[in-house]
Amino acid sequence: MVRNLKITFYLASACALALSTSAWAQDTSKALAGNSKVTVTERTLPAGAVVAVTAPEESYFVRYYLTGGTVEYTYADGTKQVVNRTAGTAVIVAATEKRPTSAKNIGKTTLRSVVVSVK
Repeated sequence: MVRNLKITFYLASACALALSTSAWAQDTSKALAGNSKVTVTERTLPAGAVVAVTAPEESYFVRYYLTGGTVEYTYADGTKQVVNRTAGTAVIVAATEKRPTSAKNIGKTTLRSVVVSVK
């Protein structure tokens, strides 16, 4: 009987751990198309996930949001900015703009976007 309780406890603990770590999953990127001048990728950022933002080599890129949500950007100087994104909107980001060092999905839904990058 004690052995069955221990097994049940371990199984319940493993399930709880699996569910709690899923919120820390990183974003996923799926290449949709590309050539020598342009790349198109689909990006997915689950609720609660944090991703490091690296400085892109592109002169600019366009991000089109398939689903909306709330993102918290953190910049190199430690400042933070919370931005609400709505489905069906596009954002053009130029190389001259201040770029964040990390982005966190602080909303309750998964953010999905298509990014078109000019090489």
